[in-house]
Amino acid sequence: MNGTILAITVFVVLLIAIVVLAVRWHQAERRVDEVRQESRDREGEIRADARNRSRIAHMAAISEQIAPMTPAFPYSHKDVQWVGGVIDAVVWDGLEADGEVNVVFLDVKTGPYARLTADQRRVRNAIEAKRVTFEVYPMPGVLDVTLAPELLAAEDPLAT
Repeated sequence: MNGTILAITVFVVLLIAIVVLAVRWHQAERRVDEVRQESRDREGEIRADARNRSRIAHMAAISEQIAPMTPAFPYSHKDVQWVGGVIDAVVWDGLEADGEVNVVFLDVKTGPYARLTADQRRVRNAIEAKRVTFEVYPMPGVLDVTLAPELLAAEDPLAT
């Protein structure tokens, strides 16, 4: 009799354990399905946000390029040389008009929250601290050619 009660007890405990595991398994599967659906929904939002940010970045890049053509631009578009990168352009203000030249490092900002990047602030600080130089770098060996005598007699453009 004791053996039968023990066997029934073990059977009931195992049955309860199986039912509990089955319920937990089902709950876990439902949660996995929910998370997958949330991921799919979130992926759509993330992709839409990425498209929107990409559009904004493209519009900003276009705005930087057309800024010199706008009526409010304070410099002659002929004096602007686009650099890209940390600084958008260098303006040789007055160069086209054969006047005194003022060199301007220019970054075009668009949008109400546009701020200087850390690198742009470093460049601005270097300029404000007058850590700016002009250098000529003659490339050795690249254009070593024999010049005609009349060209050799001409004035050296780098001498002035």
